[in-house]
Amino acid sequence: MRVNELDLKHAKHLSKNKWTVSSEIWDYLRNNGYDTIGQGSFSSIWTKPNSNSAIKVSRVSDRCWLSFAELCKTRKSPYLPKISRVIKYQIKLPESTIEQFAFIAFMEKLNPRADDSKLQSLVYKFLELERISRGYEDYQPEESGLIEKTWPGFVGLVQYINSKGRPKSCANDLTDKNICWRNGKTPVIVDPWAG
Repeated sequence: MRVNELDLKHAKHLSKNKWTVSSEIWDYLRNNGYDTIGQGSFSSIWTKPNSNSAIKVSRVSDRCWLSFAELCKTRKSPYLPKISRVIKYQIKLPESTIEQFAFIAFMEKLNPRADDSKLQSLVYKFLELERISRGYEDYQPEESGLIEKTWPGFVGLVQYINSKGRPKSCANDLTDKNICWRNGKTPVIVDPWAG
């Protein structure tokens, strides 16, 4: 996925404009044919109909997601999103004198649901058991064998993200709400940390 798969005019405008609040970006996207397809605590995802690209716009400073975006660039995996570009913009918070930065990220468009609800449930159950079992090094949820057979390397990536890969200042937030699906078949970790 490359930035030029987005409407190039809009990608350039988003990259060059001096934004200070996310609502200005939302208005620009809405006025140019984009719709929001997802929203979390700190950001929203926008896309155009029939596009394979998306734009993630944060409302606040989210250093944990920016760390995750860096991980995605350095660690290649089919279970991580394809992020082509991240642009930081300075935001103004009325009660703060500290410089704060939000971001616009250009990335692939993913589905919130799998084509097969049984496989989706299996991944969600594994993530919940993995979250509960953290700290028990020898514990392996029985679902991990089937998951590893279906998606080789997924279990190891989840364990890496939950431990060594996670910045110390970020809490683990890898739940079913932070998994999307590529082509409805491959689980993709989209936002594993909060802080």
